[in-house]
This record gives sequence, structure tokens and C-alpha cells, in this order.
Amino acid sequence: MKLFLSGILLIFTLVQGYGQTYTFSSPTEESMKILDSVKYVLPQFTAGTVIFNNQGYSNGAVNIYTPNQTVHFIDGNGDTLEIDNNDQVKIVIAKKQNFLNCSYGFIELYESAGEVSIGELRAVNIISEVKTGAYGSKSESTSIQSVGYVTDNGMKTNLNLNSRVPFIYRKVPYIIRKGSVLPANKKTFSKSFPQKKEFIEQYLKENKVDFECMEEVREFFKVLNK
Repeated sequence: MKLFLSGILLIFTLVQGYGQTYTFSSPTEESMKILDSVKYVLPQFTAGTVIFNNQGYSNGAVNIYTPNQTVHFIDGNGDTLEIDNNDQVKIVIAKKQNFLNCSYGFIELYESAGEVSIGELRAVNIISEVKTGAYGSKSESTSIQSVGYVTDNGMKTNLNLNSRVPFIYRKVPYIIRKGSVLPANKKTFSKSFPQKKEFIEQYLKENKVDFECMEEVREFFKVLNK
């Protein structure tokens, strides 16, 4: 079973609070290639291990599907399938890359310092079609259907793979501290490194850190660990 999303025109935009965000609408060949490259976290299915909450595990060729944050694997027939008990997955390990499953989705873990780690969520969200109002007018507010993280009602939305709809691709930095997944910002860093609060204050006065940019957040994390 091959999983393809189609449809999407390239528009670059930044949405505050969601890290680096890329929005696409209306299908073009270029945008379809971009979607192909981001619908999975890994560039190809890779031999890996899925560890479950009950300490059980499973080995195979795996990948993480960004639109609905689920683990996909290739079975003995060469078909691409979705794991049944995704909510019971604790962590996925593939090629020395570790992906922690949490309420936001799968976060790739990077550097660690004691009980504090830094990680990144990569997710695709589908934008609902613009609703037509009175006299054929179109609503100015565009509805966003969440498929990459938990919505307000705590439910995840499954993606219709045949839909030709716009999408948003997000790369969001997070801090993992004592088992809790927290947004990467000044407050979280100060609480995670209480002994370096004064250093953090001074550093951020002298250096601009974009907490929505994974590269800059990761570099700041490294500075604190020197």
C-alpha cells in the first residue's frame, strides 16, 4: 500500500508559537516534491526498534509519518502499514536517532544535560477548505485541521490520504525535563538550568535567540552546557 499526499502550492510563511512553519496551497510540481520529502521524518524506511510502554519491543523497517504522527513499517510483502497500537509506543530508535512519543507527537531527541534534553517535532497539518459565506463571499479565517499534534479536545485527526488540500509543515523545538515535554523558551530554560539563571539573562540581553528556530535553540542549549 503506497501512501501519497497530493496537492499543494508553495507559499512561505512564519506562524508564531509553532516554530519554523511552511505553508503550501494549490498543487504545483515543486510543492508536491516538497511534501514527498517531509511526509516522513526519515529519508527512507530504516531498520529500527519500536519500544512500547510495557517494555515490549518490535524490530523492522520503520519510519514516522508526519501528518498523523504514527509509526509506519514495511511488512513481509513490501507493503507500507501503520502500527496498530501507536498510543502504546514509548520510543522509536532508528540509526542512532531516538524519537520520543508524547502528546504532541514524535520528538527527535538531540543533546542532553543531566535530566534535561532538547528535541524537535516535525509535523504536517492540513488546512481545511475556506468556507463560502453569504452571497458567495469567502471567510477570511481559514480553519486548520490538526493532524500533527493533540487538538483542544484531546483527539487526533486522521488524514484523508487522497485529499488535495493545502498543508502546513512545522519544525518545533522542545525541552524535555524530568519526563515532561515543554516549549523551548526563556522561562523553560531558566527552570531547566536554575544555577545559570543570571547567565541566561545576560546572554539573552547580548545575543538574540529565536526560540522558534531549532538551530538557534540547539546552539543556545550547547552554550549552556559548556
